[in-house]
Amino acid sequence: TGIVVNSQTGECLYSRYITSSLDLSNLKLAVFCGCETAYGGEGANNLPTVVVQKGAATAIGFKESIYCADANTWTERFFYYMSLGYSVQAACNAVMDEDISWIKRETISSFIICGSKQTTL
Repeated sequence: TGIVVNSQTGECLYSRYITSSLDLSNLKLAVFCGCETAYGGEGANNLPTVVVQKGAATAIGFKESIYCADANTWTERFFYYMSLGYSVQAACNAVMDEDISWIKRETISSFIICGSKQTTL
C-alpha cells in the first residue's frame, strides 16, 4: 500500500493514487505543504480529504500554488506552535497572525484542515 505523489503523466495529485487497502488509522497528522495538494477544498478528491477518509485524525493541504520559501516558513512556524501544544487550528491561526510581511498571505491562507482541527502533538 502507499501513496503515489507524482505521476509520469504530469497529472495533478488526486486521491485515485491512494490504494484502497491503505490504513492510516494510526496517523495523527499529515501535512501536505505543496501546491494544490488540497485543490477543490475540504471534501474534494484531494490528498488531505482522502487521507482523513483512510483513517488519519487530521490532514492539511493547500488549495492554491504556494512558493517554496513561503511553504518552508509556514511549515516551520506551524510546527513551532504545534511544539508549544497548540491545536492544529490554533497553530494555523497563530502563523496567520504573525507579521511575516514578505510572505504572500493569499497563498498561505489557502490551507484547509480536514478531520479534527483540535489535534495536538
